[in-house]
Amino acid sequence: TLAGVPGQACHGCPAMVSAVFLKKEKRALKPVGFHDDFIETGSSGDLNGIKPARFGASDGAVIEGGGTFQGQEFSVIEPFLIRDERMKPIGPEGGIPLASSDCGAKEEGEPCREIRGRWRTEERRLHIRYLGRRDDGTKVDATAIYELRDERLSLVSGGDIAAEMRGYRP
Repeated sequence: TLAGVPGQACHGCPAMVSAVFLKKEKRALKPVGFHDDFIETGSSGDLNGIKPARFGASDGAVIEGGGTFQGQEFSVIEPFLIRDERMKPIGPEGGIPLASSDCGAKEEGEPCREIRGRWRTEERRLHIRYLGRRDDGTKVDATAIYELRDERLSLVSGGDIAAEMRGYRP
């Protein structure tokens, strides 16, 4: 991150994420490319994680960011393909909501929302399974599926849960 010391940068400032592309030469790794500041995400100069991913035959990465403000917690994932030593966003714009909770803003014993998603890729698809509960106590167990088409992710299944999660965005 370039926003300062992770977790200690200004409150609400995103992490600036850069990529370095390496090539193995004999027993050493040699930098062969850089993509500075390809995404801003998270808060307080921090992000939740970066994981490698494959979309069909393409290498990529999924970056998770989010934050907490006055007991409201939210996180999104932002998928990328690696193209010509650059990180290419494959959408959707603003990322895909992964988790939402308002439990920290509620009094103890008061109903609250706590929904968490887990993602995985399978061929050209990104699957997100959401589990948890809504404010009214109803359970959430739903899956949204996005498919890579023309180097963009398109929602192909689970439109209701995807719309619900987008509605919780701060």
